[in-house]
Amino acid sequence: MIIKLPHVDPIDTLALTDDFEDRVKESFAKFTELTHEDYTHNDKLMYLDNIRKYWLHKDIDGISAVKDLIIERVEFHLSEYGELPNVDDYNCLEFMGSCYDKGKHIDFSGEYENSSSRNNETLKVIARIIQIVMNWEG
Repeated sequence: MIIKLPHVDPIDTLALTDDFEDRVKESFAKFTELTHEDYTHNDKLMYLDNIRKYWLHKDIDGISAVKDLIIERVEFHLSEYGELPNVDDYNCLEFMGSCYDKGKHIDFSGEYENSSSRNNETLKVIARIIQIVMNWEG
């Protein structure tokens, strides 16, 4: 898998280069260069959150998530009741809550639910990136 860290070339998690750690440090240093040192921990958490939201799941966006939820609901309603759902089903608090929950629960392991060795290697690299960033002293 390719992880796109800010300000450096993408990293292939299955073919790490010798300068992997240096590239992660360079990426984070550039990410945080304009931030006062008192806020470094905020930057660390924001950096990791951005990786989780954007660089790992670049194809997930709010519009696609809502479309997927609508399709799931229509398919369920058709199979259970043999008819299309009422449009009011989408103008309700429950549906909006489902959309919000789906958007906020993007996690590191979401794409890697099976336990293949390729996925395990990718998760190890992600864990190393987290460790490097959290231990970074600029």
